Amino acid sequence: MEQTPDGQIHAVERGRLEHDDKDAMRAWLSRLDPEIPVALEATFGWPWVADLLEELGHPVHLGHPPTIRALAKHEAKTDRCDGDRLEKFQLKGILPESYPAPPEVRRRETVGQTRL
Repeated sequence: MEQTPDGQIHAVERGRLEHDDKDAMRAWLSRLDPEIPVALEATFGWPWVADLLEELGHPVHLGHPPTIRALAKHEAKTDRCDGDRLEKFQLKGILPESYPAPPEVRRRETVGQTRL
């Protein structure tokens, strides 16, 4: 249980899923109330997760990795710690956010890229 600055109590549910298991991710997220906001870090693979969350109705908050790293420079760096940190920042209203480009913009950006 976590408490926001305005006194609201939030239950926290943890899940451990393989990053590329889209079916398991969809099944797990489908059980949650679609009103629940979700924070994720803007690292490799975030677009498909953000798209899935939005499809399921969740407000998505995309954390800005360099700023999060700077704010947590003396804390442990593990997936679980990262998740706890995102939760803490979001509940306190201090999550440094990145701009999540819409899917159509991301598609345009990848079309022009070539692999070396």
